Amino acid sequence: MREDASIAAKMRGKRLPLIDRVEVYIIEEPQPRWLAFLNREHDLIERVPAEYVTSRYPRGSSRPTCRSRRSSSIAPTSST
Repeated sequence: MREDASIAAKMRGKRLPLIDRVEVYIIEEPQPRWLAFLNREHDLIERVPAEYVTSRYPRGSSRPTCRSRRSSSIAPTSST
């Protein structure tokens, strides 16, 4: 909570947007999407493809190389 208050205090008075742009890439195939995330070509992956859940979350915790990275959901995507 203290960290949130500190961040809010630093942001007070600043005008939005705070970033210049947002880039969205739609990669439908699971392997290229996963590799792009691992290679730091993308900062966020919406869902970890089902085939790679065990490599992303071995023994139920995040791999050290991925801990600072973001995946908005651990729910695997369907492989249809």
